[in-house]
Amino acid sequence: MVTKKQHYYPRCLLKHFANDDKKVFVYIRKGNKETLMKYEKICASNYTYESDDQVDNVLER
Repeated sequence: MVTKKQHYYPRCLLKHFANDDKKVFVYIRKGNKETLMKYEKICASNYTYESDDQVDNVLER
C-alpha cells in the first residue's frame, strides 16, 4: 500500500514549533507573505518516495 501524502520533514519534529492551535508560522516564497498553517499540511508532498507505479523506498532500506 502506498501513502499519497508523504512528509519529507517529520511531523513529530514540526509539532514542537506549533502553537496551541497546532499552527506554525510559514513563509510563502512565491507569494512573498507570511501566514499560519497547520503543521500537518507543511513539509509534505504527494508520492515523495515512489515513482512510475513502482515503490522505490530507497530511504527506508
